[in-house]
Amino acid sequence: MEFIIRTDHKSLEHIPTQKHLSSRMIRLIEYLQQFNFKIEYRPGKENIVSDALSRLYILQLDLIQKDQYLDWPLLIPHYLKHSDFSGDVPNEIKELVKKELHLFTYDESHELLHRKLNDEQTAPYIPFISRLDLQWIKTCVNCQISTCGKTTTEPLHPLTPVPPFHRWSLDFIGQLPVTSNGNRWILIALDHTTKWPIVRVVPNATHEVVAKFVYQEIVLNFGCPTEIITDRGNNFTTAMLNSYFKLIGIKHILTSAYHPRSNGAIERFNRLFGGMLAKYVGDNVINQLDEYVDRALFACRIRQHHATGKTPFYMVYGVEEKLPGDELIPII
Repeated sequence: MEFIIRTDHKSLEHIPTQKHLSSRMIRLIEYLQQFNFKIEYRPGKENIVSDALSRLYILQLDLIQKDQYLDWPLLIPHYLKHSDFSGDVPNEIKELVKKELHLFTYDESHELLHRKLNDEQTAPYIPFISRLDLQWIKTCVNCQISTCGKTTTEPLHPLTPVPPFHRWSLDFIGQLPVTSNGNRWILIALDHTTKWPIVRVVPNATHEVVAKFVYQEIVLNFGCPTEIITDRGNNFTTAMLNSYFKLIGIKHILTSAYHPRSNGAIERFNRLFGGMLAKYVGDNVINQLDEYVDRALFACRIRQHHATGKTPFYMVYGVEEKLPGDELIPII
């Protein structure tokens, strides 16, 4: 049976005859072809019935709320007899809803709650849900124990650039298995500007070892630095070591406690050097570890650093390293 569609949207008349359509419109036309209809254009002022229906005002929800308040006198007899309103939710259901909204757990009361609410889907709006009693949160032991407190993060204090060999970071790796030479710690220093590393295997991690290392490996080779950055280990915070630094004019900077990222440059190098050393040691006896430290250190010194774009060797000496076999003529 054919039927007629009258609309004030004149473009609809030409849809079936359009040559260039989107895939969405093509699917729509294919669907409409199963119906026998005809589209006729009629201006809006002549299409009075449908035009009037399309311009109806939206029913406002606040009108319903206003009408509900007009019915409150009807609840007075019930309240005088039962001491509650007929539209009010039972107190036990209120408490269950509060608990479930807070805990969001599934237990016997959860099932009871949903069964009660499903049976009363036509019940009036439950106003107390929008103002959930905060006592549930304040008195919940699990919430008080498990909730993370709000911590204020201290603003970052970037290190200002300094000339080469003016700022060094120090750190220990260990305690390692005792080597054949009696060493079980690795003491590392890293220059912040050139990324030049110094690594020595030492028998213990005391402040005397640190002071001797700074004097022999840094001061005698690169001059007295301006700053030395370390963590808060006992071997770095002794009064004797701090007095020594103060005597030769070194500012000792301690990182934040339990925050290794404060000395991230040397922590990153520790991971790199540890991987290099593990590759050199391989399946060899672990007590011969100190024999491979210099090889792993040289590999780190000739490795391009992402921060400078150059190798530490080039940053210090101004030339690229010459490796064994670089000038050999390849045999073809």
